[in-house]
Amino acid sequence: MFSFALTVMSIGVYEIIYNLLYSNLQAQPWTFTFAWKQGLNLTMFLGFTALGIISLIYLYSIHFKPNFNKITKFLLTLSILTYALWVFYPFQTSTLMVQTTTGTWSSSNFFPQTMYAVDVDPADSVAIGEPVYVQNDMLHFVNILNKALVSLTILSFVMIRRNKNEKIY
Repeated sequence: MFSFALTVMSIGVYEIIYNLLYSNLQAQPWTFTFAWKQGLNLTMFLGFTALGIISLIYLYSIHFKPNFNKITKFLLTLSILTYALWVFYPFQTSTLMVQTTTGTWSSSNFFPQTMYAVDVDPADSVAIGEPVYVQNDMLHFVNILNKALVSLTILSFVMIRRNKNEKIY
């Protein structure tokens, strides 16, 4: 039970960070709202994260401690660096322009994607985007590397251990 909760927590944490960055840096605010249909996704991501945090609190209460050793710190540093690389991507990307009901949306140079979800009708009450794909293997590699490093960082952190000096009752 706990290993499942702590594993899905890594999905929730990654997706919340991703949606915040995409919402703000690609001018697609619908991705971080609780409007239908995106609200279901955000509720699931927050639920995954909450489940993991509750598990960590419980495990801490019975004298287990999260792992914040050199490997976890190293993975955290690599995760932050790959986020920075992705946000400030230094290589060539194409700028997309998509016609929406409120004008033309253009992709930003910050946090570029290989699959943009663009809300073509921002004035409606539905929070869902139309997929627009862009071929960029290097960018896709950075994305996948970041996902792997964030997951490994969180999973390394939740490799809990009991205090060796503590008496078990």
